Amino acid sequence: KQENLDYLCVSRSNLKNYRVANPDEKPTTIKDKKGHPIELLHVQAEDDNDTYLWVKSQTKALKENSMNSKFSQRFEEGLLAIRRGITSKGGTKKAG
Repeated sequence: KQENLDYLCVSRSNLKNYRVANPDEKPTTIKDKKGHPIELLHVQAEDDNDTYLWVKSQTKALKENSMNSKFSQRFEEGLLAIRRGITSKGGTKKAG
């Protein structure tokens, strides 16, 4: 920024407060290598003058939902294993 150069960064965190940089602009749709659509739109954070690229991919959303479901399932299975250990003879009874 000090040298007045543009740059591109990738962030996996969600931008909380943003607005469309140009209200007349519609999302641009491109296709990935497999032909799946990806929507792109310029947005601006409300607390700075940086421009961000909003990216929406249905296939990426499906993958993330699948990962979250698997995480939840493994977590619940772990809780059940703890429960079985507490209630069964010879199971772990210590808090540690």
